Amino acid sequence: MAVRRLQKDLQKLIESPVEGIVVAPLPENILVWHYVMMGAPNTPYFGTLCLSISDYHPETWNPGWSAGSILLGLLSFMNDEDFAAGVVHPPPSNEVREKMAIESHAYNNKNPTFCRLFPGFGDLADLGCGDDEPIPSTAEVEDKAENVKKRNHAADGLLNVVENKLGCSSPEFTMAPSVTATQRLKKDYQKLLKEPVPLMQAHPVSSNILEWRYVIFGAPSTPFEGGVYHGKLIFPADFPFKPPAIIMLTPNGRFQTNTRLCLSISDFHPDTWNPAWTVGTIITGLMSFMNETAPTLGSIITSDAEKRLLAKRSKSFNLKDRVYCDLFTNLVEEHRKELADHGPQEEESLREEEERRRDRTPSSGLSSLVSNLIVIAGVVALAVNGSYFWHPDSPAPLYKTAVLFRFPFPAAFLRQCDKTCALSTDSHPAPNCTYRSLLALLEYYVTMNCDPKTFMNKPLIQNLVAAAGLCTICTLVVVWKCTCEDFEQTQSAKLRQDAHLGTTTRELPATFLLMAIMSSPNQTADREIIRQTWLKLTMKGPDVVRHVFPIGIKGLSTNELTALSEEQLNHGDLALIGNLYEDYVNLAKKTLQTMEYAFQNYKFSYLLKVDSDSFVRVGTVIKSLKDINHPRLYWGFLDGRAKPIRKGKWRETDWNLCDRYLPYQLGGGYVLSYELVRFLATNARLFKLYKNEDVSVGAWLAGLDIKYLHDPRFDTEWTSRGCNNQYIITHKKSGDQMQELYQNLLEKKVLCTREFRSRPSYVYDWSALPSECCKRDNASSIP
Repeated sequence: MAVRRLQKDLQKLIESPVEGIVVAPLPENILVWHYVMMGAPNTPYFGTLCLSISDYHPETWNPGWSAGSILLGLLSFMNDEDFAAGVVHPPPSNEVREKMAIESHAYNNKNPTFCRLFPGFGDLADLGCGDDEPIPSTAEVEDKAENVKKRNHAADGLLNVVENKLGCSSPEFTMAPSVTATQRLKKDYQKLLKEPVPLMQAHPVSSNILEWRYVIFGAPSTPFEGGVYHGKLIFPADFPFKPPAIIMLTPNGRFQTNTRLCLSISDFHPDTWNPAWTVGTIITGLMSFMNETAPTLGSIITSDAEKRLLAKRSKSFNLKDRVYCDLFTNLVEEHRKELADHGPQEEESLREEEERRRDRTPSSGLSSLVSNLIVIAGVVALAVNGSYFWHPDSPAPLYKTAVLFRFPFPAAFLRQCDKTCALSTDSHPAPNCTYRSLLALLEYYVTMNCDPKTFMNKPLIQNLVAAAGLCTICTLVVVWKCTCEDFEQTQSAKLRQDAHLGTTTRELPATFLLMAIMSSPNQTADREIIRQTWLKLTMKGPDVVRHVFPIGIKGLSTNELTALSEEQLNHGDLALIGNLYEDYVNLAKKTLQTMEYAFQNYKFSYLLKVDSDSFVRVGTVIKSLKDINHPRLYWGFLDGRAKPIRKGKWRETDWNLCDRYLPYQLGGGYVLSYELVRFLATNARLFKLYKNEDVSVGAWLAGLDIKYLHDPRFDTEWTSRGCNNQYIITHKKSGDQMQELYQNLLEKKVLCTREFRSRPSYVYDWSALPSECCKRDNASSIP
């Protein structure tokens, strides 16, 4: 709202300037404005250039005041003698004020921001702007005073300077970045420098961290090969909680230039945005979209030949961009050397190729219209003599081909138009694609809407109007839809899906065991306890074990988002899920989206899904997994005889598969192999979500050829069974209990100083029916 209001005020000042006042906001921050007021004639301030930054008084503020009214008020106060805070007291004499008026030119010209925003004033005072010399004395500038007074009304001319600088429309301004956005973008930049992503580079603009410039290198074996495509990312002030705008600057044949692109990773789709996505992720996604052919807002359709031509011209085009040259100096040197070595020959080759393309390209819209107007007479003749052309026994082919049309306009016509254009090839173009397409449309019109017996009785003027309308429609369709060269490209687009998309796929961080510790936004203290206790039980590096805390952030307050962002900056282990509300009714959805997140962001062998109130002996889990070593593992404490809950907040209203739950691992913690996670992630949209998230996982996996492994060492039921030194996961532990278990392992090398059992365990009997699978047993051999 603030940005729109200030842009509106600026536009109003440009269209209706205030006499004696010029104003310009900082390009990098519209919340900071600088203004220049010309000293009013017949006052001591005559000739003055007063530079300042506006300051408001909230107790007297009126929201209806615009930037212009604020400055007019300041100008009025300046000519008053009333005392107020900030006013020089006692007031200086008129002689002193006149002296300051003369010296104001030299003083302001030493201010870099003044010189940048108001370059025309340097010439006005005949003083160098931004020089390093000392401020000239009064004597040195007094002889210029008369000239300054004569040009006191130069505000109108200086407004032109501002208009030339800003253009007729307000420039794009961004809010000042939040601390969170700044820290996150700095972290992303450091990661890009440390771990470069193939086929791309990106740098923030030095004056505004919310604006980044990127370069995408055309993927091998694609029409973009050899191209260097420059664009920009505009991040919102509250990034990473909102997505950036994505703009392509280099002509490429896939996207429009200087246009916001509608992609699932851009600001057009905040509902699908994931705050965990980094700058590298965004540009990698853009590369993937670039190599596809699916249409979207901002995309265009061109032939492969045109894409290749634009790829060859991309380097010379980018060299014309000052920001590109400043940020990508290494590429600029390569481009200039390459153009110096091969530029003339390549330019000549490109010109020849363009000429060949022009020769093959159908005539422009205007020439097509002229051509079709010329053949209107022929169309009218066809209409008048329709009985000849449309009679079944006529030798003309139009009636026979008319039976091809079985679909409503315009799909039917386009089919015939495509067929007509397909008759041409690069070496033998159709003699007149426009004319032939016109006949196809006329043929369709007559066949579907006109009775040959009655058509001749219609007035000639109606036939003329119909013919002219058909001619115009055909011209538009031919120009925009049915060019003879691009037909083949359009029809075979799906056959040319890029087989080299893998070349732009980012390398995922790899690990043996990925632990997804289910958490909620307000469990900051619990997460810190986990970090300080059982996550320290192994010294293995990230190539062996990693962890994340999945958290849904949709609908969170600004304070909650800020707290999570700060935690992410400090630890970097939050998996923030942007389109998920944290609520117990969404637990199945959260579990499924956690699987998707893990699959999309990591390469792992096994995934441990564990609750935040569980204590895990990480080293034992890793060792056991290496011993089991199964590619389709589903490991935990299995339950196969549980009855669906029909009352309370956990009641299952949609469970109708059978009278018992299908076998599932209890939710305090269980392990899935990579293959099973991949299956869940890639088929997520097909699964029915039940109230109990762990029951849902068991149902989704039912029927697959997997290894069910029941292990009593998983103390993961709804309440703990006690304490046993064989436990590798124990559920329902408070923060104090976790710290106690951690100290026991550190100091005494055992989990429990005293073993005890509060409820029996069981082993799973696979030879019995599910309802008889799990009988409680107090045997000491069972943990």
